[in-house]
Amino acid sequence: MKETLRLHHPIPLLLPRNAMQETNYIGYIGYMIPKETQVFMNAWAIRRDLECWEDPMYFKLERFLGSNIEIKGQSFEFIPFGSGRRICVGISLAERVLHLGVTSLLHYFDWKLGKDVTPESMDMNDKMGITIRKLVPLKVIPNKSVMLEPS
Repeated sequence: MKETLRLHHPIPLLLPRNAMQETNYIGYIGYMIPKETQVFMNAWAIRRDLECWEDPMYFKLERFLGSNIEIKGQSFEFIPFGSGRRICVGISLAERVLHLGVTSLLHYFDWKLGKDVTPESMDMNDKMGITIRKLVPLKVIPNKSVMLEPS
């Protein structure tokens, strides 16, 4: 789930913040942010930063194995739900629902790719907007694999 949220997060920009005082951001470079400036965090760019991630454009399931990077907003290279006072209030619910929803779908269905689609031919490019979505939608076919017995 972490790697999916890193590479294919639904929103490119986090909620805007206002600078409470004049700030020298990254002191050695010297970005001066004037007081009361509205600042947007480009989370899409952070998740693809070569200084933070090895091969950031590739989906690697093993990327977070043995890592102490959490989604709670403390690891600033990975903040899918924001951080600080403006962290998403639904983070606890999202953690549970994402895992339960995805594992239920994977458990109860065998998934097949749509007609004329192979793993090699899938287009993994994104389409930017207020939210991020796939440029070419992926069509998959669920086949019932587990029969639930009546109780």
